Amino acid sequence: MTEIEGAIDIEDVPDAVLVIEGGAVRRVNGRAATLLGAPASAWIGRPVASVLAEDELARLFEVERQQAAHWALPETFRARLRHASGHSVLVDLRFSRSGERWVLSARDMTETSRGEGLISRLADLAGRFDDDVEALLRAAEPHFVELGWTLAYSVVEGAHVIPTHVLGSADDPVAQYGRAILGQRLDRAASPIASEVVATGQALFLDNLPSTRTAPLRLAEALDEHMREAKVRRSVWCPIWREGAVVAVLAMAGSDLTDHDFVAIQLLAAQLGAIARAARLRAEIVRRSQITALGEVGALLAHELRHPIAVVMASLGMLGRETALSAAGMEALRVVQEETIRLRHTIADVLGFARPLDLRLELVPVLPLVEEVLASIRHVHPTRAIDVQIDPSHGVRADRELLRRVLLNVVENACIHAAPGAAIALRTSVADGACRLVVFNEGAPLDPLVAQRVFEPFFTTHRGGSGLGLHVAQQGLSAMGGRAEFEPIERGVQLSLCLPCAPPPKRPSAP
Repeated sequence: MTEIEGAIDIEDVPDAVLVIEGGAVRRVNGRAATLLGAPASAWIGRPVASVLAEDELARLFEVERQQAAHWALPETFRARLRHASGHSVLVDLRFSRSGERWVLSARDMTETSRGEGLISRLADLAGRFDDDVEALLRAAEPHFVELGWTLAYSVVEGAHVIPTHVLGSADDPVAQYGRAILGQRLDRAASPIASEVVATGQALFLDNLPSTRTAPLRLAEALDEHMREAKVRRSVWCPIWREGAVVAVLAMAGSDLTDHDFVAIQLLAAQLGAIARAARLRAEIVRRSQITALGEVGALLAHELRHPIAVVMASLGMLGRETALSAAGMEALRVVQEETIRLRHTIADVLGFARPLDLRLELVPVLPLVEEVLASIRHVHPTRAIDVQIDPSHGVRADRELLRRVLLNVVENACIHAAPGAAIALRTSVADGACRLVVFNEGAPLDPLVAQRVFEPFFTTHRGGSGLGLHVAQQGLSAMGGRAEFEPIERGVQLSLCLPCAPPPKRPSAP
């Protein structure tokens, strides 16, 4: 630095520079004057201790001693200068000495230290709120308000982004805008920046939003208008991941955001994702323990009810053969039979849910099994017409009894959810070694949010339903190497059951 100071004007040096001679300040460049908060002339002639925070002069002597002893030291070290107001300024400091002449070169580290402090505070908060995203956001709000920043948290549902939390001061135009759109389902046109983060999975640091950006970021006109009003041009947008997918977006707007803050905010996004994953895992553990307990109780009840139900069914059959019943009595008997059969199906669902699967895989022709299932369905839905388009040559490798229960559950579910007179159809196709049995019922398409939960145990949209039919079907198919999936179509509901394909058993040849 001595050579540089002698060769060029210290005003040309990009850092703050102070020249010390005889223990007093002799030269101060403009950047140093700005850093210290007073004109250069105010510092000339003052003792070196007046520009260094307490104990820093002793540190300089110690570092000089280590240099002389050939220690492997970094080029700079953290030090504190004394601002004209009395507070300390954190800097990265270089210095060299020749006799009584010292040259100090300092770079302001305030922004870096703020980022480091923010990371530390957020890490502490995440440790205290490790199971609740909303609680962590509430606890972090004072820190961001103090910095003058606005935070927005949005969840991702399909092609839409939905703002759920906005943190910021009440009079901040950016926060006001965010609160005005809370809960709205925003498509790409309405939320282009968040949608870009979801599509790419990459965090964005925008230093002049969106004036100097190309599409789609420059389309964020509404947000840009409120950021101009708040005199804020910088923002950070971070994806929040769970199980390999972006499930939320964390956005931060502030006039003094830096690269160091960008790192801290990305860390917060990662912490929020980890908290969401942990909460989901804990909920799954609780759910599974509850399901196990319910399964044990359900199995006991189902076992105790099977025999009484069989007696009731037999007695109803005998009453049905009586000719002395009036028309009203026959109708009442039919209703009792229908509800008893439904109860028997529910008991079968509970048993299928509770008991372990003991598979006996064999080659099962699809058409005869479907005909058997439809014969049972007609007892409950005698007027329901079901169109069957199944190739007699199609067969699967499956447990016959388990597959019969799966089909019974699925077709019964289609009959329940289809309006009277609406079309119901069963058809098969074969491709890539798999047989696909499609069950279609006419009507309104399945709501996407419902479609995400239909295979959960005890979830049902049908009053009086057990919520076990589709869960048992999915579990059974999975055990046999297959799967069940809803296929999105414009009108109606279409569920496909996929199983490994196998030819039907050959008939014995004639002698």
